Amino acid sequence: MYNQSGDVEFDPDKARRNRLLHGISFNDAEMALRDPMALTLEDPDSTGEQRFITLGTDSLGRKRGAILGSAGKARITIMLDNAVLEHFRNQGEELGVGYQTLINQSLREAMISHTSGRKNRVTLSLADLRRIIREELKAG
Repeated sequence: MYNQSGDVEFDPDKARRNRLLHGISFNDAEMALRDPMALTLEDPDSTGEQRFITLGTDSLGRKRGAILGSAGKARITIMLDNAVLEHFRNQGEELGVGYQTLINQSLREAMISHTSGRKNRVTLSLADLRRIIREELKAG
């Protein structure tokens, strides 16, 4: 429903499916997403992808919700040290965000710092990745 720029995009097939499955029209969902008092939180029950739940009201003041996936994300399996995983889970709990989001942010920051000056090229060895994660853990 949201695109990369944050605008709402209409997909007639998805609108029809959502109406049948959830009993909410596209217009009602759009109003809830645009509600200035809406609350958006990371979905704690999401597995495999970062998702967000937005709760707002439609034009008639009815409470509405929308669950949004993240464009540009891929599901992977990765082996991490137990200490690394525990650190990010604890940090996520303290901050109220998903631990996978924090891992992604750390990796993105490392990627950007390593690729500054080089366009669309990432060269990161396994040893560098481990070093970066350990540095992030120490920085806390």
